[in-house]
Amino acid sequence: MRKPSTITGGLLALALAGCNSPLARGGDVPAVRATVTGAGTAELQEAVSEALGDVPVTLSERAFADSSLLIIEHSPPRSLQQPHPGGREMQPPVRFRLWLGDGHCWLQRLPDGERRRLAAVSCVPEQAAE
Repeated sequence: MRKPSTITGGLLALALAGCNSPLARGGDVPAVRATVTGAGTAELQEAVSEALGDVPVTLSERAFADSSLLIIEHSPPRSLQQPHPGGREMQPPVRFRLWLGDGHCWLQRLPDGERRRLAAVSCVPEQAAE
């Protein structure tokens, strides 16, 4: 009986790993925007604002264009008469991730927020865009 070669074993392991990837299984994968449009940016801005409790936000047109992760730092209200007492914001930043699943883009507040389907945003798997 002949032993399988190391190359054959390596190719088999690689094929099995590829078949077990989230994209091959039909699962959700981190995504980036395929195209940057004004409508997509407006929809992302509205979704982030709602997820933050209807706090007004302004996002760059490039949000989610290069990374599936968006991090938003807290900005406490302050003025010259009442500066922020600690000098630094100690709350952790709010994180959002863009996902591709079932052929649609989804926005999720991390770590366990609900997802929102984005109709005006087209996306591709993050690794495919690199």
